Amino acid sequence: MPEIGDPERPILAFFFDEAHLLFHDASDALMEQIELTARLIRSKGIGVFFVTHTPTDVPPEVLGQLGHRIQHALRAFTPKDADDLRKTARTFPITEHYDIEEALTALGIGEAFVTALSPTGAPTPLAWIRMIPPDSRMAPADPEAREAIVARSPLRVKYLAAPDRESAHEMLSKRTDAQAKDAGTGGGWGDVIFGGGGGEGDGKSRGGRPRQGMGEMIGRDLQRSISRSIATTIKNIIVKSITGRSR
Repeated sequence: MPEIGDPERPILAFFFDEAHLLFHDASDALMEQIELTARLIRSKGIGVFFVTHTPTDVPPEVLGQLGHRIQHALRAFTPKDADDLRKTARTFPITEHYDIEEALTALGIGEAFVTALSPTGAPTPLAWIRMIPPDSRMAPADPEAREAIVARSPLRVKYLAAPDRESAHEMLSKRTDAQAKDAGTGGGWGDVIFGGGGGEGDGKSRGGRPRQGMGEMIGRDLQRSISRSIATTIKNIIVKSITGRSR
C-alpha cells in the first residue's frame, strides 16, 4: 500500500485477539516481520491492535512500537500475577496522580487506564476513565424499527424501487430485429427461415436476387448432395460395365 503519512484516523484497522497465541513459540523470522510491520504500517494509514491479558504477553520489541494503551484491571492472585502487575505498571508513563500498581487492581468493570500519542508524538498523561458501552443494540432489529430506519435513510429513493433491467433475451431480440430490418426482411422469423419478405415486398435481396430462406437453403444443399450421389453411382456402373471392374 502507498505511503500516506500520519492520517487523523486509520483507513483500516486489524485487531488480533488473544495476541499471546500469536507470539507463543513464534520463530525469530516471524518476530522480526511482526516488529517491522508494527513499525512501518502506521505511515500507510493502517492501525494494528493487540488484544491480550497483560502487556507482558507482547514481546518488548513489538510493545515498544505501540503508541496507544488501554489497560483494564489486573488481579494478582499468584506470585506470577504480582510480578506481571509490577512489570505492567512500569510500562506506563510516570504520573503523580496515581499509584499505578495499586490502581490497576482497583479498576472496576468498564474502567481502564488510557494513554495515547499526542499530536506532537509524545505519550499523553495517564487517565483513569470509564468506558461508555456502544449505543447499538445487540439483537436483530424488529420489523417496525427496520422500516423506520429505511424510511429515514437518504438512500431510500435510490434503492426503494427494484430496477427493471433489460434481459439478455430482450437485447438479443432487438439485435435480431435490427439485423433483419437492415437486410430488408421485414424482421419476421418466418421470412428468415422459409424465405421471401424481400425489400418492400419484391421478394428480392439487395443484389436483386430472390431471397432464400433457411429452409430453401437446406433443401437446395440436400438436393445437390443427392444429385452428386446419384451421378457418382451411375458413373461407377458405366465404368464397371466397360472395363469389368469398379473404379
